[in-house]
Amino acid sequence: MSSLKILVCGDVEGHFKTLFAKVGTLHQKKGPFEYLLCVGNFFGTNDDEWKDVKTGKTAVPITTYILGPNRREHLRFYPEDSSEIAPNVIYLGKRGILTGSSGLKIAYLSGSEHRESNEFSFSRKDVTELVARASSCAVDIFLSSLWPKGVTKYAKSP
Repeated sequence: MSSLKILVCGDVEGHFKTLFAKVGTLHQKKGPFEYLLCVGNFFGTNDDEWKDVKTGKTAVPITTYILGPNRREHLRFYPEDSSEIAPNVIYLGKRGILTGSSGLKIAYLSGSEHRESNEFSFSRKDVTELVARASSCAVDIFLSSLWPKGVTKYAKSP
């Protein structure tokens, strides 16, 4: 696989104009970038900016992959299965492995962790099934909205 550049961002919280303006600038000055990978809460409490993304009024400069909802109130934005939900914005789905045109393999798990799986959470069973599927291929990137255990262990306080 040749080298490629990707962008990754955390919670967008519905601030699409800001996000895609910054991505567009980065893409022009430092790109080209293959993808934008978004984890965390993509949608916020106000959907005004989303309407502009859906209609194309707010341009999405590069292919953008998003994880599923972490909150019940965001379910209305997501289809049941993986699909393009706006021009250049692709919902990955609940869990799986995406293989890009470059050969990059991205495993993903949407939602927050709960004892029982539902539309906005995953269970131990979901993790086990994803691990089993991923063990048959080499995964390059794993996406989740959760912070890894111990991520702050060696962090210095500001």
